[in-house]
Amino acid sequence: MRKAPTLKFMWISHIACVMFQYVAKPDQPAKSISPYPPYIDLISHTCLYIRMLKLMEASDNSAEGIGQVINSIAQQADLSTEEFYSHLILMDRDLATVCHFNSLCSLCSPNKVI
Repeated sequence: MRKAPTLKFMWISHIACVMFQYVAKPDQPAKSISPYPPYIDLISHTCLYIRMLKLMEASDNSAEGIGQVINSIAQQADLSTEEFYSHLILMDRDLATVCHFNSLCSLCSPNKVI
């Protein structure tokens, strides 16, 4: 639950800003609550490129069968096998248990918070 602390700190910073502006300024600004809200990750506004892929049934429930399915997806995506497997992320369980997929993506990018 990353949203709750961010929302809490945002409200606290806004209350501190109003207090500093209309009520009183702190004696020790270094030890007071920051009147500036925390950094929030922006959602990309660019249009997503979504490609529909045709999935085929594997011949059986073996590594060879799943290999055929993955190779078929790589061919439909116009990627070489090496390039496709370098970007492939395997997840344990089903997608319902992967609640915070964006947190995995944020681990791949540098942190913007100073």
